[in-house]
Amino acid sequence: MQRVMTVGVGLALMVLVVGSAAASHSWGNYHWERSANPLALVIASNSPAYAGQLSTAVGDWNRSKVLSLSTTGGAGLDKCGAVAGRVEVCNDRYGFRQGGWLGMARIWASGDHIVQATVQLNDTFLVDDSRYNSSAWKQMVVCQEI
Repeated sequence: MQRVMTVGVGLALMVLVVGSAAASHSWGNYHWERSANPLALVIASNSPAYAGQLSTAVGDWNRSKVLSLSTTGGAGLDKCGAVAGRVEVCNDRYGFRQGGWLGMARIWASGDHIVQATVQLNDTFLVDDSRYNSSAWKQMVVCQEI
């Protein structure tokens, strides 16, 4: 119980500290093309080590009436290559590039429409750094980035 309260208080403090910086998660005008809701989108995993977190995140996102996410095996591409029409999720020890990051989402677009995307999970922090090597941190990063 003490651990749950500690995690809850920590998350609340994070929201207070970064609330204004995290207020907009918009990709500008970019969006996946669709003719109706829900948007059916495949999340492809090249990251078996994050299978549990990915499954939980997809389940959470599917509570929305505008999304219908499903998972499949990834293309196994080097460097987390993008595949048209879906999101490829990868993990590796990406290091401290660009000042360091836990996870990074990237999109490719045609006009305002997203046509493919990748999510990179940085094991340099999520596995090697004891501050972030926890189920809670991994879950938060996976959910945020997909």
